[in-house]
Amino acid sequence: MNPTIRQKLLVELLGIGMTALVVVGVLYPIFQNFVEPFPFLQPNIIVIVLFLTYMRYIFLLKYTWFGRIFYIKMALMLLSFPLGMWLAYESREFLEYVDTQLPDALLRLMRHDRTEEQLVSLVAYVRNEYTFFGVAAFLANVALFFRLLMSVWRGANTGEI
Repeated sequence: MNPTIRQKLLVELLGIGMTALVVVGVLYPIFQNFVEPFPFLQPNIIVIVLFLTYMRYIFLLKYTWFGRIFYIKMALMLLSFPLGMWLAYESREFLEYVDTQLPDALLRLMRHDRTEEQLVSLVAYVRNEYTFFGVAAFLANVALFFRLLMSVWRGANTGEI
């Protein structure tokens, strides 16, 4: 049974909504405890969105609006190479920042009404959260490339996604 356009749109909107909720939930401690902007906030949001979106596409490609569009799948496959390099670069930049600046640089950006234990815990949270989603987004990027390659092959040979 092939899903209709309305069902595909509903799945996509539901995925976008869930992704937004996860982004807000994961970054809430950062928003709540930082007085000044976290220097890696934008890349952090991007890697979380990429990870969740790409995982959704890996497992639910049949229910996406572009599941049967060859050129979009090829464009995403070609985009995966520069995106993978950007993800690796941003992860390296963050890890370099962690190695050279932490915890002092982050502690200067945080609210000072917290206990030392809370601040140390928050620094560990930021480091672990960004590292997890950065690595997960990189791996999802690689996995989506192969999933799209398999889909293109199947589309050419069997007509399936």
